[in-house]
Amino acid sequence: MPDSVSKPVFFDMHCHLDFAPNAQEAAAELSALGAGAFAVSVLPHEQGADCSSSSSVRWGAGLHPWWVADGRAGEAELEALLARIPSTIYIGEVGLDFGRRYAKDQQAMQRQIDAFTRIAQACAQAGGRVLSLHAAASAPDVFQVLEQAGTLDTCTCIFHWYSGDSASFHAAVQAKCFFSVNAFMLETKRGREYARQIPLKQLLLETDYPPEGQDYNPPAMQTQLALTGAHIAELRNMDFATLTDQLAYNSKKVLAL
Repeated sequence: MPDSVSKPVFFDMHCHLDFAPNAQEAAAELSALGAGAFAVSVLPHEQGADCSSSSSVRWGAGLHPWWVADGRAGEAELEALLARIPSTIYIGEVGLDFGRRYAKDQQAMQRQIDAFTRIAQACAQAGGRVLSLHAAASAPDVFQVLEQAGTLDTCTCIFHWYSGDSASFHAAVQAKCFFSVNAFMLETKRGREYARQIPLKQLLLETDYPPEGQDYNPPAMQTQLALTGAHIAELRNMDFATLTDQLAYNSKKVLAL
């Protein structure tokens, strides 16, 4: 059972401190608040190494599908990520995006599939990795890659801001995947229904903030996460304190805190 806490704190399980000019200060402030984060990146750079003193923040090495699709990230960036996977537990943001901007570009879609397949295979081989997954208009494809690579069997997989089909959702639930929910997800009827159905032990919160070039404000993000949690508690007709205890337990488990 989750430990009870006198003052709820929230873990931002998908945020872009790589975009924030104040990344180091924000990470330290999160730790001071008793909170934490899974700080994903769009490229496999070394920013997190400069923030290692913030013990409640886990820094992901990523290769965002947008960067792969439009050519901003090529073979060199993919090889850099693959080289880091044997020594890096947290991998993200990775995945596929077959939304409107790429749906008619077969080459861009294939570049994404090729890169993500190699990432999934490397994670499966290393084992014990934690992946934050982008699956926009591509949930069946993301799940298939993970399943065929064996990543679902050896790693912890988190679907970030899930908006895919119901069949893939239920398959991911059965595979014990986690789901990180943000305020944007709750703006849609489908997103609210998924937030209601996600098993409590597989539920996480996120902000997906900040936009590129903007600071990350930990107190403001704590408020946003609390509001998201309150909305989910209302949707599930459950006690907010019970939900926050479980969310803290889930997040600490994933972040190995």
